[in-house]
Amino acid sequence: MTNKEKILEIASTLCRNSQAEMSRRLGLSQTAVNTWLKRGTIDYEKISETFPEVSAEWLLRGEGSML
Repeated sequence: MTNKEKILEIASTLCRNSQAEMSRRLGLSQTAVNTWLKRGTIDYEKISETFPEVSAEWLLRGEGSML
């Protein structure tokens, strides 16, 4: 699973399928999240702090269940 797919899955599952909602909850601009999507990068620490229900194993390696 790519980082882009992980971001989209988190937005879909935990943010009502809204990148705007995800940006708001992360305290970032939509442009920042869009940049993550374009570059395929993730701020793992920020995601983990904001969404503690997301499995670290899934976030880092794409293995197991997201929650």
